[in-house]
Amino acid sequence: MSRLLSLLLVLHAIGSVPAMFRQYRLIRQANTLYVSGDYRGAESLYRQLLQRYPVGIVHLEAQFNLAGTEYRLRRYRESAALFGAVREASGTPGRIGIPARYNEGNALAMTALGPPLQDSAAEPLRQSLACYRAVLLSDPDNIDARINYEIVERALQQLRRPPAPSGSPPDSGKGNPSRSGGSSGTGMNPEVTGLILENARREELELLRKYYRPAGTRREGKENRDW
Repeated sequence: MSRLLSLLLVLHAIGSVPAMFRQYRLIRQANTLYVSGDYRGAESLYRQLLQRYPVGIVHLEAQFNLAGTEYRLRRYRESAALFGAVREASGTPGRIGIPARYNEGNALAMTALGPPLQDSAAEPLRQSLACYRAVLLSDPDNIDARINYEIVERALQQLRRPPAPSGSPPDSGKGNPSRSGGSSGTGMNPEVTGLILENARREELELLRKYYRPAGTRREGKENRDW
């Protein structure tokens, strides 16, 4: 009986190999499309992966990458919701938990930033700050989270300012880094919001490079960050 059981286990393992190769090819193809800038093509494949693998690490990673794709397509609300779902599903900080929280903060910020800056932006900006704060508690050396925290905090300070008296000359923006550089209205400088966008893109690409890398290639030590 034990010999038969061993044989069944071997046959089951052999039968799963083609499925593993199909999974790997689909993920690799989706990631390649993403890196090349074909976000709509990548989105379609990531959604296929979510349907085929409703649970497990493949589902989690496909959901994370789909969130990044939605971000690149400027669907920031959808992106924030997906990153939040990944963060909740991952349970603890780590390979996906911290980056998901960081990128959730980016997506929330991008739903609010942009000329003109409206009063309704206050809540998503506060939620964004909470995400960056959580990241920095887990990883105090995360420079990108620090930079983005300062950008979003500056935007909140802008919202807290009392409106200028009627008939007063327009604010030239001098001494206010968040409005310098030719930004119109009361919105953030496009260069500033572009920094958040670029930081998120660099984060996403770094994670795509990490996926499916043999464990032996990773260095141990203080400087081996997991975000």
